[in-house]
Amino acid sequence: MLKGFIDTNVLLYAKDATEPSKQKIASLWIEALLRRNAAVLSGQSLREYYANMLRLDRRAGATEALRAEIGVLREFVP
Repeated sequence: MLKGFIDTNVLLYAKDATEPSKQKIASLWIEALLRRNAAVLSGQSLREYYANMLRLDRRAGATEALRAEIGVLREFVP
């Protein structure tokens, strides 16, 4: 099966409401790969994503939600 690597930038674009076209494309790409169990992530990409999201999202509860998301995404790190 063909796999697709999800880079840090793609993860960040999927959350960036200031760039709606990039957000939509990134979200669709990630969803398609996850649905097909074809996603590949690196530990480095997850750490970069976590650090950037912590800096960008200071809302109450954001850290806990981000940790849960990282827990799910960690399953795709070989």
